[in-house]
Amino acid sequence: EKMNSGGNSNAIFEFDLDQFGYGEVVMSWSPDFNYLAACGENRVVKYIDRQGNNKMEMPLKNTGKVLDLAWDKDGDSVAILQKNYTIVVWNPGTKSVTEIDMPSKKDLASFIQWSHTDPVLAIGTEKGSLVFFNKQNQRKIPCVGKHSKKV
Repeated sequence: EKMNSGGNSNAIFEFDLDQFGYGEVVMSWSPDFNYLAACGENRVVKYIDRQGNNKMEMPLKNTGKVLDLAWDKDGDSVAILQKNYTIVVWNPGTKSVTEIDMPSKKDLASFIQWSHTDPVLAIGTEKGSLVFFNKQNQRKIPCVGKHSKKV
């Protein structure tokens, strides 16, 4: 079975789904559309260029299913949201990996989105909390107050 990166007949490239394990593949293009981060059931995040070349891989050590991938504003780092685990920020250029632990193991992350202007990742939780992670100083800043529903 094949999957194309464009989602239509104007495919940029195709790759075999068995490269990702069977099941859903989560993917996200970098802001400049030069790189694609993709991960499937095998929990190996692939860093793929526009021509479909697999430039680098990062196996995830946690077993949770990958729910979302989000690139920072500069396209340097990709945040990886896994079910029931920490959020991982991976920089393929420097090969650095940062794990972001949530303040409470009972309030799991459900949403990630990078700021369009700053090196800050917003993390929403199932119980309505919001935490900001600053990539430059590696600090977490909890937001005071919360929603009554999942973010």
